[in-house]
Amino acid sequence: MKNNYAFNTLSLHGVEAGETTVEGLDVDDKATDKAFFEGLGFVYGTTADAPWVDFMMPYLYFMEGVKSIAFSQTTVCLDLNESINMSAKVYGLFSADNPATFTSNNPEAVEISNVTYDDFDESYTFTITRKAYGEAVITATAGNLTATCTVINPAGAVSILKADNALRIVCSGNVVKAQGARSINVYNMQGVLVANAQAEEVTVDAHGLLMAVATDAYGNRKVAKIFVR
Repeated sequence: MKNNYAFNTLSLHGVEAGETTVEGLDVDDKATDKAFFEGLGFVYGTTADAPWVDFMMPYLYFMEGVKSIAFSQTTVCLDLNESINMSAKVYGLFSADNPATFTSNNPEAVEISNVTYDDFDESYTFTITRKAYGEAVITATAGNLTATCTVINPAGAVSILKADNALRIVCSGNVVKAQGARSINVYNMQGVLVANAQAEEVTVDAHGLLMAVATDAYGNRKVAKIFVR
């Protein structure tokens, strides 16, 4: 234990030593200031040669702030009205000074609640609840860093989605639209693809009787015959 200092009570061979005891001698807590650590060889600054930051317990300058965020799960499958408690670990010193925020890109489908922070573990706990069918991405943001968790639909949800969110294909001039579609493909009557887009609408250059196929984010399809002049 020579030349070592402890900031918590230690036990050696069943005998407790004081928090600042060194080889049987006590060091006053108030004496462990910047000068005290400099006497031990600590050099303060923000370089490799002077890496220490002045604090109650000095720390290395490159450790300050949030370094990474990790969810306890990166993919979660929830059924309707089902909830799950999750956690997100924030790595780096003084994470409480850089509080993480949690958002859902589809709050109508997946809701976040009960967000709490554990100072000791430097992690967050929270609850996500399925309010309606639909995929959602939960994003945790702390400092300049983000992490995501995807909430997916359970097996069997597709048939329900087909009933609740049926796609409707409409044609206006040479523009084919389907609100809620992720993609639209248009074929001629010989089955040749004449137009497609990863969007809710597509402009068609072909003319005559055509077949439009719209697909939403859940894999549901709607097929309709259209006529483009």
